[in-house]
Amino acid sequence: MNKLQWFSAAGCALVACLMCSHATPADAAKADASAEGFLRRVYATYKAEKDPPQLESLVTPSLRDLLHRDALALNGEMGAMDADPLCGCQDFDIVVQGIRVDPADDVHATAIVKFTNFGKVSEPVHLKLIKVDGSWRIDDVVSASTSGLRKDLEDEIKNLKKH
Repeated sequence: MNKLQWFSAAGCALVACLMCSHATPADAAKADASAEGFLRRVYATYKAEKDPPQLESLVTPSLRDLLHRDALALNGEMGAMDADPLCGCQDFDIVVQGIRVDPADDVHATAIVKFTNFGKVSEPVHLKLIKVDGSWRIDDVVSASTSGLRKDLEDEIKNLKKH
């Protein structure tokens, strides 16, 4: 299949989906660009026997830099982040129970994600979101086990530099 055929087939599939859902193309674009839509797509990947997305691809450039600096400081050792911060888990089969997004403005929002993991209710995850180049990205993660991913990483880097 050449590129033109692929684009044509993909376009027909999109139109069919939009017609079935009675949504307009503008509605689809709006849903795709929403913070909630972003988070639903992220958490939909947390299924048993699948790899979750790489955290670095979901975060803001400044948080990605902080993750990188922490990894360098750890020099291959285990650090503060001993589980996936988006679920507080190492193994997962997540079903989202609810997502509440509170926009602060057009490019900043906070969100609370409630979910079950392997059928057990998990602690809600609180996220700070920032829109970067038109796409939502995670800027911090706070859960019952952490006061914030950013703070934990910054503290770890400081402590490692002291030793």
